[in-house]
Order: sequence, then C-alpha cells, then structure tokens
Amino acid sequence: MELFFDLAVVFALDRVVAGSLPGFLNDDPARRWGNAGRTVLLFIAVLYLRTTTAFLTSRFEPHRAAARRPTQESRPQ
Repeated sequence: MELFFDLAVVFALDRVVAGSLPGFLNDDPARRWGNAGRTVLLFIAVLYLRTTTAFLTSRFEPHRAAARRPTQESRPQ
C-alpha cells in the first residue's frame, strides 16, 4: 500500500509542477508571485499528506494479526 501511495505522490507532484510552469513564464509579476504561492501551498499539502500517511502506516506492525487483511489471517502457516 505504501509503495502505491508513493507512486500517487510522485504523480501529484508532477501535476503540481506541470500546472505551475505556464504561470512562471508569464510577464506579469503579480501573476508569477500568485502562481508561486499556489505552487508552494500545493507542494506543502502534498508533502503533509505523504508525511502523515508514512507516519500512520509505520505505526502498524505487519506481523500482528490485527493489522492483516482477513484473507491473510485464514491462511495456515
């Protein structure tokens, strides 16, 4: 699950950068600063989401039965 979420974060960061690039090429300084602020805000949101998810997923021990999916619990070892 964590690897899939890492892939989703990379894709989200790619979209943030791709969406902000045309705004940085604008001649109006107010629009450039507004775009820079929006980009920083979105970057912080994605980084916060990634950090929170990594922290929460590291709290579970995969060897405990309570953290496993029900299909894994029923398998004989």
